[in-house]
Amino acid sequence: VSLKSFLPPSVLLPPRRLQTLTQQALHHQMEHCVRYNRVEPWADLLQDCVATEERIPQVTLARLDHHLDEVWFVQFSHDGKMLASASKDKTIAVWTLEEERPHVIKVLAGHEDSVSFLAWSHDDSRMLSCGNDLAIKLWDVDAQVCLRSFLRHQDPVTALAWLPGGRRFVSGGYDKKIYTWQTDREDPVAEYTGERVSDLAISKDGTRMVTISPDKRIRIFDLPHMQETACSADQESLTSLSLSSDGRYLLVNVSSDTRPEVQLWDLEEKMIVRKFSGHKQGRYVIRACFGGVREMLVVCGSEDSQVYVWHRGTGALLHSLQGHAGTINSVAWSPTDPMTFASASDDNTVRLWGCLPSSSSSSSKPSSSS
Repeated sequence: VSLKSFLPPSVLLPPRRLQTLTQQALHHQMEHCVRYNRVEPWADLLQDCVATEERIPQVTLARLDHHLDEVWFVQFSHDGKMLASASKDKTIAVWTLEEERPHVIKVLAGHEDSVSFLAWSHDDSRMLSCGNDLAIKLWDVDAQVCLRSFLRHQDPVTALAWLPGGRRFVSGGYDKKIYTWQTDREDPVAEYTGERVSDLAISKDGTRMVTISPDKRIRIFDLPHMQETACSADQESLTSLSLSSDGRYLLVNVSSDTRPEVQLWDLEEKMIVRKFSGHKQGRYVIRACFGGVREMLVVCGSEDSQVYVWHRGTGALLHSLQGHAGTINSVAWSPTDPMTFASASDDNTVRLWGCLPSSSSSSSKPSSSS
């Protein structure tokens, strides 16, 4: 006989159990309402969660023209006031978003080949860049000056990530090397040899690093000792990744001529929890990212010149957005505005996407900036 049968319900019932169940029910409502992109949580117990289209970015707010060649990467500053774009034209453009029309305020030039990756420092005063010229550059953004070049990789450098504190960072490349650097030293302070690195990311607390490889594996490392804690079995062709804010979930782009997809991994459970499909990716590196309130959206570029937006909780495709005239290589969601994201394309432009009030959506036109 169970001991519970001899105890009164008042003893068995955990404290504030009704409140807990109510919160769980409301959270479930938000998780499964595919268009609920609001900061305020759903709090109506009398009806199911409902939301409208207007809260999902689907309109081009601005077309940013500056680059002379394909734009391969785009990233917002942490304060959301600036946007940086990296191009095949060997330059980095920094755009201000604080004025009515975004425009270029800084141009960082010095690479000898295409620039494919950027990383803002935590205070947004400096930036790391890398690409096909094998060099990593550290920039003073405001002064438009290269503070230091780091030369050790023997093949293209594919990804960079800052470590907490802003004095050290990590780089990975096709030469099977992962280096840890200190910003005031030209030589790396640590080296790890493994597989070729297509992309890498570090959690905000600096305790976990995730890498993907052309050799079709996802690897998880504990930092700072670079101890590998997990490695996935052989996957498909993995091209890029994006780590969630809490460091638990990972988006991985899988390239395929027939069935490309974006996989959502739970790194704690070490399993795929959802797949997103509909876009095209067979030849190029295409990037996806989390977005929206509570990161409940997933957005991705595509080789068919469209931006794809899915609901993270259900996998439902919400929008395929037209506007670009070439492959969309990179997307980035504003860290301060859950209604705004950016996309970078082979058509030499960057686009800002957002929501327009319903009353003006039919008459407003996107602005063009340079």
